[in-house]
Amino acid sequence: GELTSTIDTIDVATRQSIARISTLPPEVDLSNNAMFHQKIKQSECAAIRISPDGALLFGSNRGDDSLVVCNMAGDMPQPIGHFRLGCRTPRDFFVDPQGKFVLGM
Repeated sequence: GELTSTIDTIDVATRQSIARISTLPPEVDLSNNAMFHQKIKQSECAAIRISPDGALLFGSNRGDDSLVVCNMAGDMPQPIGHFRLGCRTPRDFFVDPQGKFVLGM
């Protein structure tokens, strides 16, 4: 969910959430983003993308200005790291066709 900074895995047959993961790192840092630090007072998830080979899921965090990376090898996405995108309030991002680069916007 955008406002809860989570990604749900949905069972298509039942349309029910069967798993939920946080997109945020253990320690959220809003200090470098004045709008989220002073007005919104939380980080929010924005875009979700899957790598071209289907091995990784990415989700951007507006406010914390980070990207969660999840392994898609099992039944459910498993977070494997959080990285700074180098841009403020990343609403969207692009994974290049070879899956080697992520460009934040």
